[in-house]
Amino acid sequence: MVHPAAHRRGVATALLDALDSIEPAKLTVVSTGTANLPAVALYHRRGFVSVGERQVAPGVTVTLLERRTHQHPSESTTLDDCS
Repeated sequence: MVHPAAHRRGVATALLDALDSIEPAKLTVVSTGTANLPAVALYHRRGFVSVGERQVAPGVTVTLLERRTHQHPSESTTLDDCS
């Protein structure tokens, strides 16, 4: 999560770049507030796809996103496997 004072300065992109270089993964799962359209757009630009929404508190919904990389077709993982 990036502090609001640092929004739109490339911090989230730098964090994702660092994560990708330090800990590459076949499946990366993230979530963000559904109303946080800039964050949802950033994840989509980074190759994440929306896989669902979940209400985490009354009136608070998050969008779940995942990105698969370097995965052989026989290595199918679902979001349920990660819970």
